[in-house]
Amino acid sequence: QASSALAEAKTFGAVHRTGDARDVFAAFAPITVGVGEKPWALSITVPLDTILAESRRDMIRAIAVSAVALLVIGVLVYWLASTIARPLTAAAAVIDRVAARDLTVRAQVRRDDEVGQIAHAINGMVDDLGTNFRAEAQNAPPLGDASDGLTSVSAQVSATAAQTASQANVVASAA
Repeated sequence: QASSALAEAKTFGAVHRTGDARDVFAAFAPITVGVGEKPWALSITVPLDTILAESRRDMIRAIAVSAVALLVIGVLVYWLASTIARPLTAAAAVIDRVAARDLTVRAQVRRDDEVGQIAHAINGMVDDLGTNFRAEAQNAPPLGDASDGLTSVSAQVSATAAQTASQANVVASAA
């Protein structure tokens, strides 16, 4: 290939293996000296490792920088996820305790963001539930008394109705 390229006065380059098993890049350039049929050739041979050394260093550097960047991004994602998940998990635990009728529990509010707003809302809900349960407890005795009164009135109405029915039977049988 080299001789045909040189015969046409074209430059030529190729990678080939030397006798000592090293890969080299050889470049050939035609040089015309005088008026001859065959041009002379200038050949430069450079070991392929020398040519690729800088590219390999850059590739290793790029891989190392990428690995460090991935590690930093992973740490940041973990930190961000845990700063959101921990307060939400704590809020869910408060809700579970309220569902088990523990109205003494409160969500800790440490932030002013949406998660903090959720904690404030949970605390407001627990306070309102406690107020409602206390009001129900205060209303229970009067409701019980009113219920007892209605039972008594109902018994009296029933007795009076029985007496009226009995008297009506007496009047009806006398007539």
